[in-house]
Amino acid sequence: SFQLGSRCCIDNLKNDIWRIQGVLKELSSKVDNLEVPSWRFPEKQASCVDVEGVLNTSAFSSSNKEQNASCHVLLLELALDRLLFLLQCCFSLSDKLWGRRLASVPLTLGSTAKKFASRFVQDSSEAQMLRKEVDTKASELSEMESALAELQGSHQQLQGDSSSSSTTSSSKPQTHVLVGAGMPTLSSSSSSSKMAVPYQAHGTLRTNHLNLPSCSMVSLTVDDLLPPPPPPLPG
Repeated sequence: SFQLGSRCCIDNLKNDIWRIQGVLKELSSKVDNLEVPSWRFPEKQASCVDVEGVLNTSAFSSSNKEQNASCHVLLLELALDRLLFLLQCCFSLSDKLWGRRLASVPLTLGSTAKKFASRFVQDSSEAQMLRKEVDTKASELSEMESALAELQGSHQQLQGDSSSSSTTSSSKPQTHVLVGAGMPTLSSSSSSSKMAVPYQAHGTLRTNHLNLPSCSMVSLTVDDLLPPPPPPLPG
């Protein structure tokens, strides 16, 4: 049970204040040593209170109950002072992290508690909005990656079809005709075999319709070698 000036209460308060002071040292460095007056020692800045000295002088005495009671009250006030400074540091750090214009830090217990609660609700709402935006962007990114993968697959397939078509075109046989005096020679060549066969149509090769030089090697198709159709008979 609570008893003013008891050893247990004094020892617990000293431990709690020491832990709070450790947190304050870390936070105050992130807010550039916030300058607000101490609640328990108004003539000092909250960051300049000699907490360690107060704790060392606040020792339990087995023979002086009044001193123990005074020590107990002092530690309670110091704990309240440290908790207030903790809220003030958190209030200032919130503005700094969110990039807001630094507002004036409240000084009293009531105003600090009210503004801290309001700021906490505001920060929570903004964090939820950012979380939803991040989830939406992540979903859109996933869809874009899927579409990109499909496009890459289609592109590779088109490249494969183009290569296959080029190979088929290059493997078709070509016909070479040597046009000149004597019997012409029709040669057919492909990627797998070559052969030469004599060709003569009615004793001579009819190539006048092709407008070929007197003696040249040209590439022709079978349709090119056929003579032009005869003129229609008069009616």
